[in-house]
Amino acid sequence: PAVSSEFQVDHLPGRIFPNRAEAGRAAGLAAAQAIQAAITKNGVARVILASAPSQNELVDALVAAPVDWSRVTILHMDEYLGLPASHPAAFRHYQQTHVLNRVTPAAFEGIAGEAPEIEAECRLYPALPAEAPIDVVCFGIGRNGPLPFTAPPVPALPPPPLASVADPVDRCPPP
Repeated sequence: PAVSSEFQVDHLPGRIFPNRAEAGRAAGLAAAQAIQAAITKNGVARVILASAPSQNELVDALVAAPVDWSRVTILHMDEYLGLPASHPAAFRHYQQTHVLNRVTPAAFEGIAGEAPEIEAECRLYPALPAEAPIDVVCFGIGRNGPLPFTAPPVPALPPPPLASVADPVDRCPPP
């Protein structure tokens, strides 16, 4: 993919692409290289993927790249409360449609948004990323600017839980 410009902030390199498709393709190829490097180094890789249309170009490039998916465990970031995996709005449905129908990973660990004891699911799911290091995380920046797993920069606060029930209406004003 063609890069329009490059820059660096402290130790973080940045690249600007001419359009969303090129940026997504570059990100997907970079993620695939990082996943395959983790497999080469560790024998396996653990990946967390976002689940939204903003990720389509990245996911398309990622699943088309030469990755040994049989050595990859995929997790995702969040899920809607009460939706079964079969519901078109469920993030597990996105993963099934865009990723799992195209590659066969060693495992896919989905968040059960319809679990009868949702608080228990919120305690269980964070244990999965803690089992072993996460090698690659692919996430997007939402329309209104939120990044996943951000917390207020106040050191006196305890760290937020890795999983909790949130009301998206309260957190994300309409565009």
